Amino acid sequence: MIQSEIKGIDVFFFPGGKQSNPYIRLLEDALQKSGDDIRIFSNAIEELSPICFKKYIGRKTIIHLHWVPEFYPRLKIKLRWMYQLFSFLKYAKLFLQMVVITIMKYLKGAKVIWTVHNENVFHLRPFFTTIFGWWFSILTDAYIFHCRFNSYTPKPSFVIPHGNFIGIYGNQEIDRQKAKQIFGLPIDSTIFLILGNLRRSKQLNWLFEKFAALSEQNVRFFIAGEPLDKKTLQLCKLYTKDKRFIFLLRYIEDSEMPLLFAAADFLVNNQKRGYVSGITIAALSYGLPVIQLNWGCASSIIKHGINGFLFKDDIIQILKMAIETIKYDNNKYMRMRDNSKKIMEETELNWDSIAKKTLLVYKKI
Repeated sequence: MIQSEIKGIDVFFFPGGKQSNPYIRLLEDALQKSGDDIRIFSNAIEELSPICFKKYIGRKTIIHLHWVPEFYPRLKIKLRWMYQLFSFLKYAKLFLQMVVITIMKYLKGAKVIWTVHNENVFHLRPFFTTIFGWWFSILTDAYIFHCRFNSYTPKPSFVIPHGNFIGIYGNQEIDRQKAKQIFGLPIDSTIFLILGNLRRSKQLNWLFEKFAALSEQNVRFFIAGEPLDKKTLQLCKLYTKDKRFIFLLRYIEDSEMPLLFAAADFLVNNQKRGYVSGITIAALSYGLPVIQLNWGCASSIIKHGINGFLFKDDIIQILKMAIETIKYDNNKYMRMRDNSKKIMEETELNWDSIAKKTLLVYKKI
């Protein structure tokens, strides 16, 4: 089928846009508002069976992979057989999804695009990661990366930045003192926030050790999120003896996110998993400077000393720098907060711009 014969595009997201992840939801909304003849099947793989073998004459079919939906057994599940059951269901579901994608590609002529968000997209045991990784790579026709970090592939690849999360959680303007009072945080202390699901990939053990080694006492390390395994929960409990550590160990509702961003002075993100961290994007979008591990696409988002700080192994020095900025140069700190949101407002991070670039990829392959 030559390009001029294409009447429209059908896009199947994997995972579906009905999930809570804001990236897929915002991309789906922007694509549907683009003005092109595009149909989004937002719960793609789970509801593909009725349409899997239908032939829409003249329409191009795209399967857009993002990541494998995570399937975490929560802490309250204590019995081993329940873990094993959940693991079996996870692998069985993923296998069936991959079979459907393969049918769509080879029997319906669908094109497969993979936006590579994470270093490890699978969260599976090594053997299954190898198998599914090989399967994914064979199916993929083109890759999308958020920056040029590690983006060499034997197949076509495109760079489309991660869009902003401005307003995604509601209220942008919140009184910072009131926000600190809501969470019981001292008004005059520097607040370093760790936010989101607490998992091993965030290297919390190393990070907590560095926090504890900091000599400054008028600081608070505010850890807000749900521990996803027992070891992480035990680690958090170990540091409750240090008054500088404040824990909010539960699921964080979307409505609470603006309050947390307002209450904190810096978000600290030590995650070495996603090339672009959604929580970093969210914090910057709400005007909160970020102290970020310099890995992946971090340097394309964090401008050192402008909207945050980048670190490698020198996080203690960076923490001291952040404290001194607030203590001795508050005007600079307030500019950092302003810059955080301004950089996120740039045209290339606007979802309309990202939708246009994504559509060009759909049409090219």
